[in-house]
Amino acid sequence: MKKISRTNDLAFKKAFTSEGNAESIIGLAKDVLGLDIKEILFKQPYSIESYIKLVNENKLAAFQQTIKDISANIILDNRNANFVSELQVRESKNFYERSLFYPFETYVDNYKDGKYGSLKPIYSINIIGYPMFMEDLDGLRIFEMWDRYHAKGFPIECKVGYFEYKKTNFFTDNQGYWRDYFLDKEISDNAPEYIKRAAEIVDYANLEKEEKEMVDLLEKFEADRNAREEWVKDEATKEGFEVGVKEGKIVGIKEGIKEGIKEGIKEGIKGMIKFNIPLENIASIYNMTVAQVNELLIDSSHS
Repeated sequence: MKKISRTNDLAFKKAFTSEGNAESIIGLAKDVLGLDIKEILFKQPYSIESYIKLVNENKLAAFQQTIKDISANIILDNRNANFVSELQVRESKNFYERSLFYPFETYVDNYKDGKYGSLKPIYSINIIGYPMFMEDLDGLRIFEMWDRYHAKGFPIECKVGYFEYKKTNFFTDNQGYWRDYFLDKEISDNAPEYIKRAAEIVDYANLEKEEKEMVDLLEKFEADRNAREEWVKDEATKEGFEVGVKEGKIVGIKEGIKEGIKEGIKEGIKGMIKFNIPLENIASIYNMTVAQVNELLIDSSHS
């Protein structure tokens, strides 16, 4: 049976922002930040219809970015607050800065009618798929506004957490279970039900037909992008080939790689056409012109 990564964009949103499945994100917030969320209201709850619409309307957002976001209003012991979560799968330039921008932007967005009292506490979890803090193997760091001389937090809470799921050291069993979740490992029988539930609903066998098609498309695009990146790396190292290698052989290797990438792009384009993604958007995704996209489609129809 086919399996998908739980860090797939669709899987991430389905597991944590589906209506009726709030216990998973509430559990994650408790296990990582120690929050006791009483109620949560997602700003963009997941459904396959809204996801397809998101892909069509936001052009590159669902395909090119490696950031996946959750934004919600929450209630903690009769206090209103903001909650943001980002999943950063790949290392990205300026992510330190960006990881602060999103929660603080959310904080400022609450400012209404010149009333500072409309501003609410902000809590953020950044789920990181690469070593971000290199000092040690601890997988969790939490930063907050803190008075160093009086060992006391600021009256309006602001907590920003970083959960590096590829590291080995965590502080609680539940954090370790979440690490296994994001690493696509089998979930322990001892894990909380909300972690098991998150894994269950994104199991490929439990996805709807349209969800499976969209997951396949996302995976195809990711494979194409990886192939292009690998080809660039290969090009950068080809100068190190031994002088004795015949020029014709090098050209043959080069052309073979190009042809394979071209075929992968064709399949990716056909998949996007199936979801009615505009040609202009597809062209932007692949850094091509609309004419080049049409040329590949025509070429594909004759093959």
